[in-house]
Amino acid sequence: MKYVEIDAQTGEVFWDDYFEYLRSARQQFPSDLYSYAVNWDHYSLDGTNSLHDAWLVGARFAHKAQDVTLEFLGARHDRKITLRYSAVESYALDLSVEYRSGDRDVFVHEFLADKGLISHEIVFSNRKSIVVRSRNVMPTIDVLS
Repeated sequence: MKYVEIDAQTGEVFWDDYFEYLRSARQQFPSDLYSYAVNWDHYSLDGTNSLHDAWLVGARFAHKAQDVTLEFLGARHDRKITLRYSAVESYALDLSVEYRSGDRDVFVHEFLADKGLISHEIVFSNRKSIVVRSRNVMPTIDVLS
């Protein structure tokens, strides 16, 4: 995490620098992604569409299209949050899940723009992470019946 600060002692998360960064980097983001990234509901502990406490339930890696798709079950288990990364430059998965309570919950995530690429880091409760660098990220949220 570059702008989202996690206090190592308390686990408290500080978002001010991140949202200040997003406002300053607005022109570097695709407009739809920027709208998603600046919406507090996608980070908040009680946000309906938040990735916080969501579970990673699927990952697909397209070879020729250079796409990566990550699927999450929302914290309330009433929606699926899908992130499709297009024109992927690189991805790194540092995961170790033992299915303990909370082990696979998303803790925080952060979007960064740099030299025409979007970097998205997703950190889980056990501090393991996924980082994807791509040209664009297309989030969708589907309410489950």
